Order: sequence, then structure tokens, then C-alpha cells
Amino acid sequence: MTNSQTHNPNPDTWTNIGRQILHVEAEEPRFNPYYLQAPWDDKEAKTGSSDVGVTLYRLNSTDAFDYFLVRLFWTVTPNNKREDAGGVWFYNRDHKLGVNLEVLTPSTTIQANLINYEPKTVPSSRKYDIKLGGNLGGKVSKTPEMGGGVSAEISTSYKIDSVTTNASKGKSPSNVIWERQHDHGPAIGRNLGWNWPETTTSSVSETSWALYSFNRTINDGITPLMKVTVDLSGNFGSQVASEFPRRGTPVHPYNKSEMIAYFWVPTMNYDPVYTPENPLEIAPGHTVTVQIQAGVPATHNGHPVPEDKRLPLQWRPYDIPKDKDGREYLKLSPNESRLGDGPLKITATSYATPGLFGYIRLNSIPKTATDSLRQGGLDIPIKIV
Repeated sequence: MTNSQTHNPNPDTWTNIGRQILHVEAEEPRFNPYYLQAPWDDKEAKTGSSDVGVTLYRLNSTDAFDYFLVRLFWTVTPNNKREDAGGVWFYNRDHKLGVNLEVLTPSTTIQANLINYEPKTVPSSRKYDIKLGGNLGGKVSKTPEMGGGVSAEISTSYKIDSVTTNASKGKSPSNVIWERQHDHGPAIGRNLGWNWPETTTSSVSETSWALYSFNRTINDGITPLMKVTVDLSGNFGSQVASEFPRRGTPVHPYNKSEMIAYFWVPTMNYDPVYTPENPLEIAPGHTVTVQIQAGVPATHNGHPVPEDKRLPLQWRPYDIPKDKDGREYLKLSPNESRLGDGPLKITATSYATPGLFGYIRLNSIPKTATDSLRQGGLDIPIKIV
């Protein structure tokens, strides 16, 4: 039995910036089901597969660091269809999952700082609960307009029969490796497939987490490109039902290293840019349009970004300025939330008095969902002329 209950990261705290699936099909190109050396017995066989769904989250932080959370939904599936390999089926023995996070800038590649990872140990057939990120909630609410704090904690409960998982740090400072050992059941009758745990003969899924930070200055002025590197390796075993006694327990290894998933961090800005010294000028009764860019841009450092990786960002205007009588003298379209790039039309009302000066503020939903907004929303200075 596999029981892994995960509470997804709070979307008010963590922005999902993408998900990708990495897949390994394990094969034995010259498989001999009876372990003899005669060439006429050689054949191909699919021994199993290993899949990882990689999801990357960014903390909506105003701290001096950027925080990223990698979620790995790891599934290993042995090929237990006997007809695929002449009466032989395969089972889980041991598997490894490694992950590493880097940020790519125009000039360099920087290793992430590994803060925490879970699970560290999942005992076989016993319940194990984990929590991480709980100390980061206060880092999300440091600008006045954001109000009270929110929770950044992630929790997962595990109970996986006949499987033990252990984690350790890898060779690099940002590398984590999870190792999964499968119980193969009682020896008596094992050759006939009796008493095999379901987690040995069937798919097993497990969620792993790695929490990282980067010094905030590395992202200034650029759209960060996050590089998640995944390594998958392990061993399947094979079983011949007709053999008694067994001639051995052959091991069928697989190894796929440096599988890479790229994630572009969304950003938000507007064009053209105005300053208090050079504000946007509008006459009463007139409308001007400002182009809002909200999401992953079409190009990164001069290179095109794949269309399916251009994550749009939800945003909205707020804090419309008022005149001395408390009336909002600007009308906006859209005046509520919008997803992705688009125009913001600003109309000065007929009663807007020349000389009035104020700001329209824009922010993502949730606020600070991109590093370009970490100190608050975008301010568009407007003067009535």
C-alpha cells in the first residue's frame, strides 16, 4: 500500500512557475530470460520506467533572498507483464533520485543554497510526517500594502508498505539524493511470485521536496532562468515463473543522469516607463494606453522562450488617486484582474482638474509574485494637464 498525502503550497505564498515531466524507459537490449549465454535466447525487454514530475515554486518574498521550492513527484513502475518478455516479469529492487538547482544569468551560473529537504527518512510501512518552510511566512508581508502574514509551510504524510526511503546531500552544495529500497517479500515461494508486496511488483509514487535560496542581488535587472537537474538510476529485478528452484536473481540496472528542466521566472513591467520628473500626462476627457507586460517574456537574453514555457502572470491595478473631494478622477480598463500581457487604458474624467498629480499602482495576484515587485507594486505617475 502507498499512502502519501500532500498539501499543495499556499498559492498566496508560493507562485507556481511551471511543471515538467522527466521520463526514463529502462530496457535490457540483450535480455536472456533464462540467464544462459546461448545467443538464440537473447532478446530485448522493457524492464520498467522511472518518471519525475518537477514543479518549481517561488516564494512571494520581499526578503533580501529569493526562495525556490522544488517538488518532485517520483513514480517507479516495473514491467510486470509476462507476455512482454516470454513469461518473465520485473520488479522493484532499489532506485535513486537526485536533484540540483542552479540559476543562469547572462554572465554566470550560480549554485543554489540548499536550506532544507524532505523526506529525510521514511521507515518501511510506518507513518512519517514532514513539514518545511514554516519559518518563511514572515518574509512575504514586509510591504505596507500586503497586510498580515500568510503561511509558507508545506506538509506531507507518508506511509509506504515494504519501502524504505533515505535522503542525503550529494557532491555539490545544492544536490540532494533520495534512495528507495524495496522489500522483496518472504523467500519461500518467491520464485513463483507468492507473498510479493504490491510496492515491489507495481508502481510506487512518492513526493520529495527541496527548498533553496539565492541572494536577491543576482536577479536584479534580469529575468532569471532556473535550471533543475535530475538524475535517475536504480535496479529492477526479474522473475521467471516456470523456474524452480531459481538460477539466480539477476539485476537490471538503468542510469539516466543530467536530465534538465528549465524554468523562466515571470516578471512584470510597463511600457513606456514614466517617472515623477517625466509623468504620463492626460487631459480631462482623454484616454491613453500603457502596455503591461506580465509573465515570462517571449525572449530571454536574446533567445526565444518556448511558447509552452511563457507562464502568464495575473495582475490588477489598485490605489486609484482621488481629488480633494474624495473622487477618483481616473477611470481604468481593465479595472479588475487580468492574466498576462495586455493594454491598460487610463481615462481622465471630465472633472479632473489640471495640475492634479497621483499614481496608479499595479501588482501581481498574489502580490510580489515576481522578483521585480519585491519592494511593492509598479507606480505609474500621472499628471492632469
